[in-house]
Amino acid sequence: MAPADLLAAMPEATLDLPVRLGREAQVRARLLAVRAPQEVVDQRRRRLREEAKAQGQMVTRCAWPWRRGACL
Repeated sequence: MAPADLLAAMPEATLDLPVRLGREAQVRARLLAVRAPQEVVDQRRRRLREEAKAQGQMVTRCAWPWRRGACL
């Protein structure tokens, strides 16, 4: 599950989870995510559309979840 999906499923506006990075030599880390205000989300989506249009492309649905929140 993507971090944005985890954040969307949680009632809190923040996410703080212990994770392990790497396949073989795993390193302990923390996954921190903060839900962005709707105003910021709208601005990011608008900018994403404008950038895609300037390049003659369209924004795919897979690009939206990562624009809903700020993942650190």
